[in-house]
Amino acid sequence: MKEYKTVNLEFKSGFLSKGDPDIQTALNEQASEGWRLIQVLEPSNTMGETSKYILILERDR
Repeated sequence: MKEYKTVNLEFKSGFLSKGDPDIQTALNEQASEGWRLIQVLEPSNTMGETSKYILILERDR
C-alpha cells in the first residue's frame, strides 16, 4: 500500500526580489524519510503568476 503527501514550497520574496525555493534541500529532506517525488505542481493565479510549488510525494507504508 502507498502513502501520499504534499509539500508546499513558497517562493522567497523580498522588497525588490523574488527567488525560487530550495527544491533540492526539500527533496533530500523528504527522501531521508523514505518519500519519493511523483510530481511538481506550479499553481497560478488569475494573472498567471505563481507563488509556490507543490511537491507530490509517495512512499510505501
